[in-house]
Amino acid sequence: MEFLQKIADKIQSMNKTRDPSEFNDEIAMRTEWESFNKGSSNFNTHRLTEETGYGLRYKPTKSLYFLCGMFMALGGGTAIATVASALNQGKDINRDVIYPALFGLVFFAIGYGLFIGLRRPVFFDQTERCMVIKDARTYFSDIHALQLVVQRGGKHRNYQLNLVLRDTARVYVMNYADSRTARADAARVAQVIGLASNRIWDAMPGYDVQIPHGSF
Repeated sequence: MEFLQKIADKIQSMNKTRDPSEFNDEIAMRTEWESFNKGSSNFNTHRLTEETGYGLRYKPTKSLYFLCGMFMALGGGTAIATVASALNQGKDINRDVIYPALFGLVFFAIGYGLFIGLRRPVFFDQTERCMVIKDARTYFSDIHALQLVVQRGGKHRNYQLNLVLRDTARVYVMNYADSRTARADAARVAQVIGLASNRIWDAMPGYDVQIPHGSF
């Protein structure tokens, strides 16, 4: 019975989320704790890499490149094959040809849109002391804490890393498919920004489970 109780306690701990009041910080009480509405995935679309003398940068993962390539190859290939087959057989380019080709082009457009959209530059510049997302900059001096929350409502359960600014505003950083990577990356980002460990506001399930030292 004691063994079963330990298992039950472990499951309860992994599903427990954190109350913002536990951070003993006025800004934590005033900021939003709902996740930003972003697309979810069953794999990490980006990985955090270190660039010597520069800082940290998110780069697309091989899985993301594969997914985008698959959509583009299948969609584009279907469109080209449909039209080419009709021309070789001397058929008219009518709706029986156009509709399947357009269907393929839709998949091509989805893959291309993912590739372009998810490749947006996201990096932490140690020289300029700021985080850059596209053309927007958030300076380290304006960052009060990092926020880790569960993203709800998507097809997959994801975890989200956000910046919390001194005026309680938030800036979305990245979504993760697993909480371990989210926590490890948050620790790396906090180190670059210069935030103490108590400024990583972890409200994800299992927040009381420690990340082993040297795991990133």
